[in-house]
Amino acid sequence: MKFWKDLLNGASIFVGLFAAFLWWKASIVTLPIEDRLDSNGWADAQISIKSETGEHIDPFRTATEQSKWNKWAAQASALAAFFQAIVWMMPG
Repeated sequence: MKFWKDLLNGASIFVGLFAAFLWWKASIVTLPIEDRLDSNGWADAQISIKSETGEHIDPFRTATEQSKWNKWAAQASALAAFFQAIVWMMPG
């Protein structure tokens, strides 16, 4: 039984650290503005945010990308909690 507890605790630590990495990645990901030209060569109106480096960031595409990373981080965190719950319910 100790083997399984140790294995699940180790898996929980690993998955928890992976979740931390995913949340860190979600906090730094940015996507630049893409120039979208129509058939006449006109660009659509766009909203952008200027980053510290002077790059123009698309806040809507960035938020969508950050949401993906946050979703994966939340799933990993839930898995780590699930492993901990199994360990807690194990006898001995």
